[in-house]
Amino acid sequence: MQATNHEDTMIEDLEYMNIDEEFSEFDDDHIDGGEIREDETLLKEITIWSVNLKGAPIRIRHLETALRLAPENERPRVLAIQDPPNRLAFHNIPGYNIFFSSDHPITEEQYPTWRNGSSATGTNAAPNAAPISATSDGTSGATNPPNGTDPPAIAVEPLMHRVCFYVHKSIPTTSWKAIMDTGDNNGLVATLQILTADRVLTIHNVYDRNSKLDLRALFERIDDTEGDAVLVGDFNLHHRSWSNHTRNETAKSRDLYERVSSSNMELITIPGTITYSNSQDESVRSSTIDLTFVNRTIVPDVVYCRIHSAPGFRSGHRIIETKITRFIKTKVRTKPCLDRVNPKTFQDKPKDHLPPMDEPLSTREQIISYLSKIIQALRETIRSVAPVIEIGLQRKRQTILEKQLNDRVSKVTALQESPTITPEIEHRIKQL
Repeated sequence: MQATNHEDTMIEDLEYMNIDEEFSEFDDDHIDGGEIREDETLLKEITIWSVNLKGAPIRIRHLETALRLAPENERPRVLAIQDPPNRLAFHNIPGYNIFFSSDHPITEEQYPTWRNGSSATGTNAAPNAAPISATSDGTSGATNPPNGTDPPAIAVEPLMHRVCFYVHKSIPTTSWKAIMDTGDNNGLVATLQILTADRVLTIHNVYDRNSKLDLRALFERIDDTEGDAVLVGDFNLHHRSWSNHTRNETAKSRDLYERVSSSNMELITIPGTITYSNSQDESVRSSTIDLTFVNRTIVPDVVYCRIHSAPGFRSGHRIIETKITRFIKTKVRTKPCLDRVNPKTFQDKPKDHLPPMDEPLSTREQIISYLSKIIQALRETIRSVAPVIEIGLQRKRQTILEKQLNDRVSKVTALQESPTITPEIEHRIKQL
């Protein structure tokens, strides 16, 4: 559908809670309470979510909720986002790297105005400016250098382009790259290429805003695709081959149908699937405008293409979930999940690993050895009783068990650094 109108934006901004501050103290690289491991695995299937955020900040929160509620083995490795709110440039989704672009550099100066739903300058970016791309590692660069022309004389407000990607951190950044279309579909088409065991998997993400998408340029881009191609997005077009609203067919929707039919692409969206509705009552006004196409050669590898039902997406655009069989090398970071351990089990198990109580503690070397055995006993206990979970969507606060474990390790470390061994210290060591 078209970009969110002012009334919808006001309503959804009133609902908006501070998602940025909620996650500001947390990221994947600052996790306590367990040994973090990184293992290489071979992913057998890749799940892609195509999500139109309608330019509404509240939908970022709904998306994060949907990700947390999804089963661990069903969480998407790729999020193809359409119509992102500008503040998404300052917001990380835990467990994912973001790729977005804009016609001008986006700085922290824009954040206060975007957060308040207002415009800094009231102007749009100049159409001939060099697009700037950015990833979550903080790098940026011009993907379309200026042709020797001078920059615009007036200040312009940088805006995020209308499509972007989130890629799960388990896929190494050396295994994928994203590119924004800098031609006729500048800002409306982004392409993600992922290395698989067989060949490159290319995902084209499209948002036909105000019918500005150039289909000729799009399919030329698809024809030049390396490897297998997937095409997802909000096309805002009705056609009898995928929609029940044949009366709304246009010359452009027929053009899309003809180009798909004459190309190597095939629609995998089930015709008649409601991908958009004005309300939760799908009988009032609904349509099939969020579409997914793939190369005919990989149709047999498509496990499914369906609606992913989630709170916050039961009106407006639905989440479109596609799973494809593809072998992809991933690096998975895991940690013990202590909040899933029975406290009594955790208290009883260390005795199987702790050193004898009567070990001599008369020298510093004996103390250090004894404390090392205690720490090792705690680690062995965690390995034996705590289930291992993949690091990604994490809880913000440490669990009680994690806090207790950290406190215990801190005490052990403090005792180990004591310059002298007193009867009191020896007693405290025994109590650990």
